[in-house]
Amino acid sequence: DNLYAFLEKTYGKPIKIYKEQPFSFVREGSGQMVTGEMDLVWDTEDGCVLVDYKNYPGYDDVMDQESKFYVGKYLPQMKCYREALNVAEKTVREKLVFYAVQGRIIKLID
Repeated sequence: DNLYAFLEKTYGKPIKIYKEQPFSFVREGSGQMVTGEMDLVWDTEDGCVLVDYKNYPGYDDVMDQESKFYVGKYLPQMKCYREALNVAEKTVREKLVFYAVQGRIIKLID
């Protein structure tokens, strides 16, 4: 409930909420088939907010680039999700990692 309240307050009411949304597409140029599943897509009139769930209970080490738990390691995954949504003619506004156990959200920036 807190996550949804945050998303609505920050990004507005959703047109639709996609949970565990499967996707597949073929990359232009390489012909590579990409498949996966997005945890949450908060689709608004102004574009989508991607949210990936993590259950890691640590805290400071997710911000440490030297840590194996560094949040930035999820950026390629989120870029892939954005690519899938772009193929579906959707715009991605933000990419967020939600650490449920920690109760915090971290925005990923390209």
